[in-house]
Amino acid sequence: MFWAVVEAIEYVLYGKVGFFIVFFIFCTLFFAVKYYYYKQYRQPEGTYSEPVSIVVAVYKEKPWLFEMCLQTVKQRKSDELIVVFDGVNSELEQIARKYTDRLYILPHAGKRSALSHGIASASKEIVITIDSDTFFKEDCISNLIKPFSDKRIGAVSANQRIFDPEKSLIRTFANLFEIAAHEFNQLGESARGHIGCLFGRCVAFRKDILLPYLDYYKNETFLGIKCAGSDDRLLTDIVIKEHKTVLRRDALCYTDCPDTWKSYIAQQRRWQNGSQRSTISRFSWLLKGSKVTAISFLLHIILPFWAIAVWLNWIYVAWTGEYSWIMLPLETHIIIGTLGAFITWSQRSYYIFGKATLCQVLAWLFWMGVVQVVISSYSFIEIFTKRRLAAQWRTK
Repeated sequence: MFWAVVEAIEYVLYGKVGFFIVFFIFCTLFFAVKYYYYKQYRQPEGTYSEPVSIVVAVYKEKPWLFEMCLQTVKQRKSDELIVVFDGVNSELEQIARKYTDRLYILPHAGKRSALSHGIASASKEIVITIDSDTFFKEDCISNLIKPFSDKRIGAVSANQRIFDPEKSLIRTFANLFEIAAHEFNQLGESARGHIGCLFGRCVAFRKDILLPYLDYYKNETFLGIKCAGSDDRLLTDIVIKEHKTVLRRDALCYTDCPDTWKSYIAQQRRWQNGSQRSTISRFSWLLKGSKVTAISFLLHIILPFWAIAVWLNWIYVAWTGEYSWIMLPLETHIIIGTLGAFITWSQRSYYIFGKATLCQVLAWLFWMGVVQVVISSYSFIEIFTKRRLAAQWRTK
């Protein structure tokens, strides 16, 4: 804000266009667009209540958390529960057999293989894919499937949180991310009928939309390497081509997150990597479904590099003592200086909707404003170096 005020004064007094003020204006406009759509959100209603197929793909899960998942999944006795094991795990198999006889034990081949097998084996019209570390609030599934009485809707996302967010700063950060995603960003996207990425912990799909794409889903490649991560983004892209994707706010579920900073940073890298790769490889799909969503994902790639350019300008100003960097043409200022939009709207949304102390929010702002931009930029470069694309689970 300091730089924005200084440069605004300089513009009024001397007519000089500062580097950061353009960036700040763009950020504010970008946030305003998101806020406009957020205010348009109305919960998608409906009367759909038919039995559904619930698919849980399992790899190496904490036994107590897996059991809690299955306990809460069986809210409605009429639903079909399918558990697919990606490799042998005797302890988890014993737990699963207490809740269903629809067990499939596959050779270890990754989450996509397990999930696609479960979807293909489902007998109901609606399939709910659930992560094995996720559990549900009462009536979550009943509320989640209601919008399917509208044939235009192809997928519905649950409202997701991290359980025990007060246990550590990592869990607080992870929960703030979920709050901002599901109580701000995705509400606005849902109002347009096009959520760009349905987080895979708990999503309901129309099975007939996914079936023709299951082979592609299992065997997707990028630069000749088989993809494992960002499987939820691919399923979203499949649906968004011709159908609506929405969020049901009262379908609340809780999930786990990494326990160490190293694991958490690695998770953020994987998410950024997968999102950027998906945008590049399937941008035409996004344009067909929603031009606003396509542009938003494109900005997600561009803005971190733009933010770095702004920081370099700050260093230049601090080193030279010049408050206006006018060495480059105005057009260059506008193109490069805008990159901080990502920071501005993210900071505001986390502050507005985050259930955290002021110190935690300030720490989060630093994280989003510095670390996330660096991670995002690095991840984009990384996807072209053919690293971290091996067929592993990479979901936590």
